[in-house]
Amino acid sequence: MPPTSRHRRLVKAGLLVVVAVLVGGAGTVLTQFPPATSSFYPKCQLHSLTGLHCPGCGMTRFASAVVRADPAQAAAYNALGLIALPFVTVWGLQQVWAWLWGTTPRRWFAPRWHGRVTAVFLVVLGAFFVLRNVPAEPFTLLAPHELTR
Repeated sequence: MPPTSRHRRLVKAGLLVVVAVLVGGAGTVLTQFPPATSSFYPKCQLHSLTGLHCPGCGMTRFASAVVRADPAQAAAYNALGLIALPFVTVWGLQQVWAWLWGTTPRRWFAPRWHGRVTAVFLVVLGAFFVLRNVPAEPFTLLAPHELTR
């Protein structure tokens, strides 16, 4: 007997519960064991090899600051992550909603804009990579750092 659409939705809802528990567990780990003081988190290989900060450097510490509701420290770890967070969250929720209900996710841009949006995203990412590695004020503030309080 083939599964019904109700059965498929129940399985998908169960998977969402499992993912929610895993995300909650990850948030708990980030809260209880901050990446700045715990050594079991992975290190950035580019930074380890070259000393340069890639656009993703500081994202684990950023996630820990977000979970602890500290947006200022999150921005100090990765400012681009803080800017992208609302967009990524909305996009992710739209994707999950569409997957759960079997619909097509809403497009943010007309298809003719996708190439332009991708190009702008890559230019911003590249500029962030370059600027956060310039060893002069105020660009050094883009590198991951602890705020003094």
